[in-house]
Amino acid sequence: GCHQAILFLTDGEMTDNETTFFDLIDRKRNGYSDSGREPPVMFTYSFGSIAASKAEVPKRIACEYGGVWASIEDGGNLAESMGAYYKYFAQGLGSSGVDSVSWTEPYEFATGLGLGTTASAPVYDRSVTPPIFVGVVGVDISFSAMEIALGENQEATRDVFIKKITELSVASCHTIDIEECQLQSLRKFGSGDKANDGAACSNSTCSSSINSLRPINPDLCDETYPFNLWANEASIGRSYEEKTCCTV
Repeated sequence: GCHQAILFLTDGEMTDNETTFFDLIDRKRNGYSDSGREPPVMFTYSFGSIAASKAEVPKRIACEYGGVWASIEDGGNLAESMGAYYKYFAQGLGSSGVDSVSWTEPYEFATGLGLGTTASAPVYDRSVTPPIFVGVVGVDISFSAMEIALGENQEATRDVFIKKITELSVASCHTIDIEECQLQSLRKFGSGDKANDGAACSNSTCSSSINSLRPINPDLCDETYPFNLWANEASIGRSYEEKTCCTV
């Protein structure tokens, strides 16, 4: 792929020569740069209290190479601690200003409707700078429903559509542009709201102090979202603001 990541996990202390180890990383990264490719982003994780107390090397890896280090406590939440991995790419894609839509290759729907495809796109709050990743929206499109909508010459048109979807499903390489203060926030908070000032890098060029960093989370509505998506009658007679719980 055009963007890659290395996840470095450790539960113990450094046993190799530190200088030799970092020289190896430099050579590998230079190999990417020399061939015109972006070096992988480095995500490092220290598992357990013993590893956390000897985290100088994994943290240095993240700080020197523009990555993220996280300390995971014994019995801690792995998904939350390692969430900065996906947030890094999600936030970086939003800052590039590209509104991308991803299409899957045609596949057989498990519901028995035959072939179809899924289109999905990331959603960003672009009212703030830099934009904040909110979530993903997607829709399934069955070819049988499309054939009904097309009417005449539906088979020929369907073949053209399938060919186009197959072409769109080929991955394209978008620019990942994440600001330094965004990166520092990911280091401090990971994917949650629990702060770890020790995970932020002292050599960062972010103009904000570590204490002033805040989680990268969108401002959501105060009300609880409905979970029964089929109870549409509950919105009868309500205004747009009441239906969405947000002011427009």
